Amino acid sequence: ERRRKKEEEKERDKDRERKRDRDMDRDRDRDRERDRDKDRDREKSSSRGSWLHAHIRVRIIDKNLKGGKYYLKKCHVIDVIGRGVCTIQVEDDRRLLDEISYRSLETVLPKTGGRVMIVGGSVSSLKGVRGVLMHKNKATEQASVQLTGDDMRIETVSMDDIAEFVGRDDDMLD
Repeated sequence: ERRRKKEEEKERDKDRERKRDRDMDRDRDRDRERDRDKDRDREKSSSRGSWLHAHIRVRIIDKNLKGGKYYLKKCHVIDVIGRGVCTIQVEDDRRLLDEISYRSLETVLPKTGGRVMIVGGSVSSLKGVRGVLMHKNKATEQASVQLTGDDMRIETVSMDDIAEFVGRDDDMLD
């Protein structure tokens, strides 16, 4: 009787272990799928650098670019050469860096009241539109932008979809 109970207990322990392993596998698979979806969404949203525009401020996030000399340095996009490739000017030393991939860069946001350009997002008619940053909500990662020109409406956009505009004032109305 005692031996049978021990065997049953061992079998229950094995069942619990199998169930725990199945749950861990399921959770790991779900996490991997979620990560794949995020990567896919990120790739779609970046659309191989379609967010790059001249006259925006960016930051270099590639530790290996030029031996790491420019890591986290702020720059201006001078020209977009091709899809996802641009020429930038480093703010510190005014050097020009050619053929920089969008993968090495991230957008920089101004302070509230600063000039911005909408560089991404789901509404393609807003891409390239300029405005003034009215409010940033870090918790929701949303920003309110008052558009310039004839249409002075306020749009709420993702902070990932805007960048500081550093062109001339008369460029703001183009």
